[in-house]
Formats: sequence, structure tokens, C-alpha cells
Amino acid sequence: MMVQRKATGWEHLAENPVDFFKYVLLLQISDQHAAYINAIADGRRDRLGLVWTPTSGDYEADEASIACGLVLWAAACLHRPTLLWGGRRSVARAWVDHTATLLAHATPEFRNGYTLLADDAKPIGLMSNGSWVLRFDGCLRGDPIDAVHAMGYKANVLIGDFAWTDREDLDDALDYADGHNALAILMVGHGRS
Repeated sequence: MMVQRKATGWEHLAENPVDFFKYVLLLQISDQHAAYINAIADGRRDRLGLVWTPTSGDYEADEASIACGLVLWAAACLHRPTLLWGGRRSVARAWVDHTATLLAHATPEFRNGYTLLADDAKPIGLMSNGSWVLRFDGCLRGDPIDAVHAMGYKANVLIGDFAWTDREDLDDALDYADGHNALAILMVGHGRS
């Protein structure tokens, strides 16, 4: 299945992702996260490294929610799916579940037409009206390479299991992102290096 080609109705927020986070996903974001998100939208940034830290009782979205929000924004506003590159299937399921949770708490107008594929399906992920939003094809080195080929080289990259992504996979992901104008998001867990 390819990327979404038909209009979603959310394209008007392609250049204003902060409004997408605030008024569609209903997330409160910090000024720092707003600056990162705006830099992605206006092309000043095509890589985003985030370190997940537990929130300390405030109401702002954490880094994992920022990453999943970017996945939803890219799919709905830019027609670009995101591929989970490398890592374990169990962690990929957690990313898919977290993205689905954000979707469940979004405005009612936004959350219809989505399908969750997370059982024994290959690939697993989240789809919107038959098009990929977030996808994981497997942990072998060739799996994400085959997946981006199947998606017409139009996917962004999320490296969400940094501790289990080896150097070759990381290099493959960044080489792909550089060669295809893709956003690459790297999430490092708290206390990891």
C-alpha cells in the first residue's frame, strides 16, 4: 500500500503544525517543542533528536507524544507516512499504541477512518483510510529498506528503539532520509547514551 494521495481535509495545517498539536491533537506543548516543530514545517530542520524524560507533574506533552504527534501531522497534512526503522517488535507495538492513544484523545473530526494493525499482521502499524500513517516491517536490516521501497520512497523515519538499533541500521536510516528529503526522528530513552 502506498502513501495517501487523496485530500485529508487537514492540509491547511501543513505550515502550522503547532496549531495541529494544540487544536487537533489537543496537546499542550512547551515553547521549546513548538520551536522544533515549526523548524520542521518551514524546512530549517529535517532531523530531530529527542531524549525521553518523565514529566514532573506538568501538563505539557512529553517527547514520545511530540514524536507521535509529528507522525500524525505528517500523514494528515503532508501525506507522508512514517516508518519505524529497526528495533524490537514489542517496542514498535508500543509506538503504534501510543500514536493510537493520541488519536483517541484528539478532536472527534480527526479520529475517524483509522485502522490499527498490531496483532500478528506484518507489517504492523496504523492506517488512515487505506494509507499508512505509522508502519513497522521488522527488525532485520533489509525490512525497512524493502518497506520504504514499497511506499515509493515517500516515508519519514522514526528510530524509536535506539538501544536495539545497531550502527548499520542507523546509517541506513539517515542515508535514506538524506537521499529522499525525509524527516528523521531519533528517540533516546532516559538514561541511555
